[in-house]
Amino acid sequence: MKSLIRHSFLAIALFAAVCCSSPVVDRSSLSYETNETDSLWQYRSILRPYHFEKVVDTPAPAGYEPFYIAHYGRHGSRYVERETSYQAMVKPLEDAHSKGLLTQEGERLLSDIHAYGRISDGMYGQISELGAFEHRMLADRMAARFEKVFTQNGASHVGCVPSQYSRCEISMAYFLLELKDNFPRLDFYMVAGDKYNRYINNAFQVGPINEATLQNTKDEMKERFDLDRFSSMVFTNPKKAQRRYNLYDVCEQLFVAGAIHECLPEGCPDLFQWLSPEEIRLQYSFMNNRLYARHCNSNEFRAQRQPQCYGLVCDILDKADAAIEGNGTVADLRFGHDAALMVLMSIILGENYSAYGPWVNSVELWSSAEMIPMASNLQMVLYRKGSSDDLLVKVLWNEKEYEVPGLEAVKGPYYRWDDFEARLNGIIGR
Repeated sequence: MKSLIRHSFLAIALFAAVCCSSPVVDRSSLSYETNETDSLWQYRSILRPYHFEKVVDTPAPAGYEPFYIAHYGRHGSRYVERETSYQAMVKPLEDAHSKGLLTQEGERLLSDIHAYGRISDGMYGQISELGAFEHRMLADRMAARFEKVFTQNGASHVGCVPSQYSRCEISMAYFLLELKDNFPRLDFYMVAGDKYNRYINNAFQVGPINEATLQNTKDEMKERFDLDRFSSMVFTNPKKAQRRYNLYDVCEQLFVAGAIHECLPEGCPDLFQWLSPEEIRLQYSFMNNRLYARHCNSNEFRAQRQPQCYGLVCDILDKADAAIEGNGTVADLRFGHDAALMVLMSIILGENYSAYGPWVNSVELWSSAEMIPMASNLQMVLYRKGSSDDLLVKVLWNEKEYEVPGLEAVKGPYYRWDDFEARLNGIIGR
């Protein structure tokens, strides 16, 4: 109970603090389009920033109006998750520097790593300024797209549940700030705690899957990643450096730091420059494989992983049913992580989110950079015809309309709510 109260107050305090202070990004700077100029975006995997595009809505069948949104959003763009990632790069190179083993290029690399470390220091795992922008932008777009949901007579309640990580709580705060700016009448109820975290952040039991995929990655890295180019560029004695240091780890963390570069403040060196295109592509394939195995529709692991997400599915359905019954709620917002969201979408959209297949061939089946960037989001929008019980649902993934496999659409992306709910209840066995 103390945990629940502590985190509830934290969420409320964050929202209040944001409402009472100047925003990181001025509202006048919100823009509805971003240009994709990043030539390496497809290799940034889950560390790619959100890409905003123009959205197009298929008109709902005649007489149907939106009245409720079930939402789950990943936190916005962040700094690299752990300091150990930085230490895995800097310690070997500092040791080599002290022993005179670095080439001129090696000294430049060490300088870039130090600059990267200074920018990341004290912010590991925390949301960046871009992440704040992403959630304000997403809320603003939701507000404009579904104004009728938030301006209903007699309904103004918005439920909000974040994961117990500050990057999720702060993402929620910026999202709610923008909704409040658009609709001052909305009533937000924020709650957090262990009982909620169990379904919002449901990746606690993936240890055996992690161990299997990590060992495979290590084996593949040693078999397929040629260290000679990198060690010859960085060290005066390449073979000695390969014996002395774990250069596989150095290159892996260079990939992580390079992949997350677009999420970080301006002035941070791009560490992708120290890897060849083939080295970047290869390491992306390793990361994509691990993510697909752990959280998507892999033949080997989905039967183990997906039941851990059933509590989240139940929460979504139960709260939607309560809103349908007339509890005054117009939206239930959840803020969490890629791990839970990948599983959730693999359940809801099946092969339309990630194809079924062997995990070691995942790049042929699924793209993490395309399908789970920072600030990824599910929006399930419910529609009603007048005051009747004739309900439809539309599924938006990263704001785009998606077809739901196995269901007959009423029109375009609109499905009978009863059919949609029955399908999910059948999957989770209730």
